[in-house]
Amino acid sequence: MFPTRKFRTTVRRGALYVILTLLALLFMFPFYWLIVSAFKTQAQIFTMPPQWLPHPATGHNFVELAHETNLLRAFVNSVINSAGHVLLSLFLCSLGGYAFAKFPGAPGH
Repeated sequence: MFPTRKFRTTVRRGALYVILTLLALLFMFPFYWLIVSAFKTQAQIFTMPPQWLPHPATGHNFVELAHETNLLRAFVNSVINSAGHVLLSLFLCSLGGYAFAKFPGAPGH
């Protein structure tokens, strides 16, 4: 007996969900590794085979980051840069939208 159409659709959808879940895990792995490595010592980061969880977890890397860099200045630079790009994009896109709406050849004319 041949499988019904509903059964085939369910199997295809299930296979699609399995594939998408595996791809999502694959693409999320670098973020997991970034977060886990932030709590490792440098020796733990480079051990072979790799440690999947830091033992013991340490926050020393964050203290060292705060002492050796000007993190607040880097954050402010990023905000200024992003805000400038957003404002420029809004201005130019507004001009383009106006041109499309008001000039001949635009939809609605």
